[in-house]
Amino acid sequence: MYWRCLILFIVNLVSVYSNAQSWHAPYFSSTPLIVEVSGGGSIPTGAFSQVVPKTGSNLSFYLACKPTPSPIEFGISLRGILYGYEQNDRQYVLSVPSYQLVLDKMHYMIPLNLHLRIAPEFGDFQPYVEFFGGLKYIATRTSTKGTQMIAQPGNPDSFTSILNFSDLTNSFGLGMGLKYSLFELGNVRYQIFISGQLLKGGNARYLSLNDVNVVQNEVYFNHRNSTTDLFLLNFGIGSTF
Repeated sequence: MYWRCLILFIVNLVSVYSNAQSWHAPYFSSTPLIVEVSGGGSIPTGAFSQVVPKTGSNLSFYLACKPTPSPIEFGISLRGILYGYEQNDRQYVLSVPSYQLVLDKMHYMIPLNLHLRIAPEFGDFQPYVEFFGGLKYIATRTSTKGTQMIAQPGNPDSFTSILNFSDLTNSFGLGMGLKYSLFELGNVRYQIFISGQLLKGGNARYLSLNDVNVVQNEVYFNHRNSTTDLFLLNFGIGSTF
């Protein structure tokens, strides 16, 4: 159902833009296309902040159309969010033998959202508020390498365990931002902007940084389950043509 809605939205978006270019009515005499690229911080909130790092990073791409002179934009965004990374050495002495472990973990999300943005213009400044919803892919890659501290007959000298764990959940939220026009080159206007977004997410199963246990030479992973909420603070550049 989610994917069907997304496909229908994209088809309608392309149709509206194509028709707007061919109509001669004043309202649809031109339909600007907006492209934005931004990056910044990613901060887990709510229950999600209890089990994952409180800092991260994200890169966002946004594409929209805005029938003039309406202040309303219809857009779609794709983000890559790295919300946790850890590499450290840990020594387990649970029984004979003991192992020195190197843990390498990466946690990331890929949200895909549809946007409704209200963005009136006041000279060179353009504040906006937006509402969005879609899907969120969340994944964890964990690599555990163990080396035996004291050689014991019948036990391997070393072992490697790699787990790729993922889930899919809904994504929705709201945000606000402020754009500033730098200059125009031909028919293209270039802007810089700052934005803040509260990205809510449904329940998903994932791994946290402390969800690895070792018994002898076996590695066990404890899955977590909670909402997947994030606050994003971004800086970016955009163009309207």
